[in-house]
Amino acid sequence: MTAEIFTEWFNNCFVLEVRRYMEDKGLEFKILLLIDTASGHPDLEHPNVKVVFLPPNKTSLIQPLDQGVISTFKSYYIQRTFEYIIDELEKDGTLSIFQAWKKFTIINCVKYAALALSKSKPSTLNACWRSIWSECVKTKYLISNINTDELHSIIITLSHQIGRGDFKKLAFEDIAELTTHEAPNEEQFIESISENLYDSTLVYSSDDEEVVPLLQVQF
Repeated sequence: MTAEIFTEWFNNCFVLEVRRYMEDKGLEFKILLLIDTASGHPDLEHPNVKVVFLPPNKTSLIQPLDQGVISTFKSYYIQRTFEYIIDELEKDGTLSIFQAWKKFTIINCVKYAALALSKSKPSTLNACWRSIWSECVKTKYLISNINTDELHSIIITLSHQIGRGDFKKLAFEDIAELTTHEAPNEEQFIESISENLYDSTLVYSSDDEEVVPLLQVQF
């Protein structure tokens, strides 16, 4: 996420969609937007939207999406991608996992993301507010944690069904790491892209076998 992308989303997506929603509900267009403190989240101003940044040292404890929503979404998404790999391997037993994965497209990604979101229960979305706005959470959700053990068990079963390489050794702690790993910040993302592009453009000189970069990546 960059400041430019976030600002464009705020002005051209968030404000428009929320205004439409409030009009449909017959409510006044007055909105409170709570967001993380991050380099990609600049100060924003709008006459009808009050933007409040969560404290940087408290975000992981109170940010609603960190209270099980993202991990649940990731779990459903991983489940479907593992099912995709199994389907491809069953269609053509000569395929390697890498070859099957190469057939995965952006369309697959969008479809599986939509499916994962649709499977997220209202109770999960409601319970995510328990740390920052407990009054809006139903009592039974306040006293119960979002349980993903059953879903992780399904993912483990699927990975063992794939049964190749590291998939057959996948354990609960591996799934937990996959579903709770934080996205890189802007600086880490740029560094990663720079390294990948640089590595992918190295060639060996036929004369002295010296590694020679074909281009230099600059940001």
